[in-house]
Amino acid sequence: YGGCAAGCLRSAEKHPIVERIRTHIRCDFVAASLLHSRLREFDAIKHAELAAAEGIELELDVSLTRIDALAAFVRDCSRGRGVVEVT
Repeated sequence: YGGCAAGCLRSAEKHPIVERIRTHIRCDFVAASLLHSRLREFDAIKHAELAAAEGIELELDVSLTRIDALAAFVRDCSRGRGVVEVT
């Protein structure tokens, strides 16, 4: 290829590699509405959502650098009743 591929790779747009971790969150519906509105702040990617009688369960991928902040937010907005599980 005569260096053509190397030239393309050098000039290509670069994106950082973000290590993510699968997370399950359970909280009541009041906390869920606030959590939905703030998911972008935690760089979270939602994979699934399940509603039950007592609240919701979310399955997310979250950046390792943001998981502690997300857990603190869930704890605060749910008055300590929300659960964050890292799998």
